[in-house]
Amino acid sequence: MSEASIPDAGVLERLEALMDREAIRETLHRYCRGVDRVDADIIRSVYWPDAHDTHGVYEGGPEGLIEQTLKVYGATDHVVHTVSSSSIALQGKRAKVESYYLAWFATDVDEQGTRVQTFAAGRYLDIMEKRGGEWRIWKRTCVFDWIHRAPMPDGLGEEVFGIRRPIGQKAPHDLLYRDGFV
Repeated sequence: MSEASIPDAGVLERLEALMDREAIRETLHRYCRGVDRVDADIIRSVYWPDAHDTHGVYEGGPEGLIEQTLKVYGATDHVVHTVSSSSIALQGKRAKVESYYLAWFATDVDEQGTRVQTFAAGRYLDIMEKRGGEWRIWKRTCVFDWIHRAPMPDGLGEEVFGIRRPIGQKAPHDLLYRDGFV
């Protein structure tokens, strides 16, 4: 191999940084998928076992967060999270990551017993670590920047979606599982 065909160290470092950033984004997206499908295994796959999460009323390790997520979101028909505008500062095997989120869920009832939907927006402030070639969350703080609650429309099936199909479901019934995406 000639010297001309060997990439310089700077190119290899930039390529590794790009691959690390993409792996971090994939981890963030996998978190949303796990929460929205109420899938404990997927949620668990984004956290290191010694991780710590400060997430609204919950503060602690990933297993407690998973337990709370399954309890709260398992009791509702639909949950939607998105993550965007991620700023990733790589620092060797650690990264400081700020990501904006939007979330919609229907988990509460108001004082009159009416089901309430919640729209929330904010940021995840994560410290992620790369161990054994894999990026996962080590520390997370969920920052709330905006929240709006409103009464739920009647129903969440045909009366809302009309002829639109398929309708998203929880694990393992969602199309994602049936068609082998997971």
